[in-house]
Amino acid sequence: MDAFSVSLANGLNEPEMKRKKTFVIAAVFAFFQALMPMIGWICVNTVVQYFEIIKGFIPWIALILLLVIGGKMLAEGIKNKNVVAKKLR
Repeated sequence: MDAFSVSLANGLNEPEMKRKKTFVIAAVFAFFQALMPMIGWICVNTVVQYFEIIKGFIPWIALILLLVIGGKMLAEGIKNKNVVAKKLR
């Protein structure tokens, strides 16, 4: 969704964008979208090699991280909704 929204913003901002620039932007997104999971995989495998004892806890650590991030997003969304509602009054 992040790459999609940035692509929409780029297209709306520059409707006459050249084809070459379009492909460069798409290539940059593709490169980083492929790179990030590989970096995560390398990091986890490195940690597991050094800390074999936490291997069983890795799914739980991931769950906790995702819950914290999701909870923060929800809290900020609710907080900002109230701020926007006050501004519209």
